[in-house]
Amino acid sequence: MFLHVGDAIAEGHQKVMIRSVDSDVLVLAVYCALLAKEAELWVAFGVGNKKRYIPAHKIASKMGDE
Repeated sequence: MFLHVGDAIAEGHQKVMIRSVDSDVLVLAVYCALLAKEAELWVAFGVGNKKRYIPAHKIASKMGDE
C-alpha cells in the first residue's frame, strides 16, 4: 500500500488518501508522512458512522522528526 503512496508522490501528486480499518496502517501512514514532507497524506479510517478522515501529515508534523 505504501509503495503506491510513494509512487504517487514521486509522480507529483500533492494529496494522497488511503483507506483502512487497521490501526497499524494509521501508524505506518504517520511515518510515511514524515518521509514525504511535501505531500498531504490522508487516511480514511473506520466503517459506517464511525468513519473519519485523519490527516497523517498533520500528526507527523506535530510529532517532529524524532
